[in-house]
Amino acid sequence: MQINHYANLLERYANNILTLDEFIELKQYFNTSDEVVLKSSIYNALRDQSFTDYSDASKADELFGNIIYSAKQTESFVKRKRRVWFAAAAVIAVIVSVGSLYYSTIGTSKDNIATLTPEKDILPGRNKAVLTLGNGAKVVLDNASNGVVAKEGSVNLIKQGGELSYLSFSKPATSVSYNTVSTPNGGMYKLVLSDGTKVWLGAASSLKYPASFAGSERKVELTGEAYFEVFHNSKMPFSVVANKVTVEDIGTHFNINAYPEESAIKTTLVEGAVKVSSGNLAELLVPGKMASFHNDAFTLTDADVEQDLAWKNGYFIFNKTGVEAMMRQLSRWYDVTVSYEGKVTDNVFVGQIKREETLVGALKILELSGMHFRIEGRQLIVLE
Repeated sequence: MQINHYANLLERYANNILTLDEFIELKQYFNTSDEVVLKSSIYNALRDQSFTDYSDASKADELFGNIIYSAKQTESFVKRKRRVWFAAAAVIAVIVSVGSLYYSTIGTSKDNIATLTPEKDILPGRNKAVLTLGNGAKVVLDNASNGVVAKEGSVNLIKQGGELSYLSFSKPATSVSYNTVSTPNGGMYKLVLSDGTKVWLGAASSLKYPASFAGSERKVELTGEAYFEVFHNSKMPFSVVANKVTVEDIGTHFNINAYPEESAIKTTLVEGAVKVSSGNLAELLVPGKMASFHNDAFTLTDADVEQDLAWKNGYFIFNKTGVEAMMRQLSRWYDVTVSYEGKVTDNVFVGQIKREETLVGALKILELSGMHFRIEGRQLIVLE
């Protein structure tokens, strides 16, 4: 009887009605059972119960392979502590962990697929940015050839693939010339500043910085999101100004999310230490902590580093993320505007999607949670 119970859970999973607690139970069972014996038992149970879509061996094998792989890969995306009664938390966590192999064959709404056809598809973002030099001249980096793209005083600006590096060829000038690199929606770019600091700039973001640092400090200005690996120099401290917040490096790696449309400015510390400040307020961060600045106050919490750095590492990672927050991420990466028809669900979502997916690919994965979409040109419409 026990095997029939788990076969029933497997069928519920295939039909997108598995709860999060049931998914955890099913995953634990697959993790602790002998795979050969389990496979044979599942096959028999599926045949005995005459499930319409999974009664033959080939389809049962596909379903078995999906869940057994997911059971071994998705531990970090499913949290035991919160009981969530909706399919999204369970289904997205399962489906996206195996990529696009299964999302088109399990549980997708046939009525809605027509609105997400390849003809309406939109490619994901890529390395693209515009460099604005101190004299106001602009260089479209994604169109520029590899090699020296400009000179600023004693510094060569060298493009190599999706990276822009600053290389001094003589003694740094005493005067300061500011450059700005801006990424559009659907763009990202990596910079290596003249001091060796590495910066990954997210979509719809900009960084203003000196072509060559001089004086007693190194200061840059950020709009949007960036990840910094700062080359530490105690004699010339490094700081990032993002709207009202200043982040001062004390030898560190950190991420700053300062998009104007987000409710808070968030600083996540990965390594080292930083001081975050605004006016007379100041907090010291240790690795694994996040400082959120909202309503002129700082809040310190444990960081979800994997989620906060997902954009840099090629993923969307959702951990109890609301629909509107998810859509803002998709809007920036796929360069689309988002609108809503009907009431916006207050469900939250758990799981991950590769950022290399096309928009239709990403939306088909999300549709497995029960969401529905329509694409009109570069407008993404979230349906009730």
